[in-house]
Amino acid sequence: MSTYNYDSINNTAITQITAFGTSFTITRTGDGGDWTKKFDNVEQRVYWEDDESNIVYTVPEDAESTYTGICVITDFENDEIDGSLIKRGDKRLVSKIDTTSPQLNDKITVDSVNYEYINHKSIAPDGDNIIHLIQVRI
Repeated sequence: MSTYNYDSINNTAITQITAFGTSFTITRTGDGGDWTKKFDNVEQRVYWEDDESNIVYTVPEDAESTYTGICVITDFENDEIDGSLIKRGDKRLVSKIDTTSPQLNDKITVDSVNYEYINHKSIAPDGDNIIHLIQVRI
């Protein structure tokens, strides 16, 4: 049984996103070095912990990573907005980024506007991500 070659679909998606899109940045805290961002429920504050259980309360210099990609930003259709999972004002980024997949707590910046990452779906029919559909909120 032969497998389908998704190269043409991938090339078309990248061409369209590049032609009509804009660049975006994912900023991730806790992805640099060995630091992990955590929240102390007792102290009610954020802290960073490394793999040797060292704790600091200011962002370590090597704890922030940035990734860039290209996206087309769209609104959700009215029938998709349920007021809970998808709220009025949420945006969908149809994006191409090769170096990472979006994660919880990522800050996403498009055209100087900062968004909160809510959710995403990767489209990867052959195991290689062609695009990410990222839900963001101001």
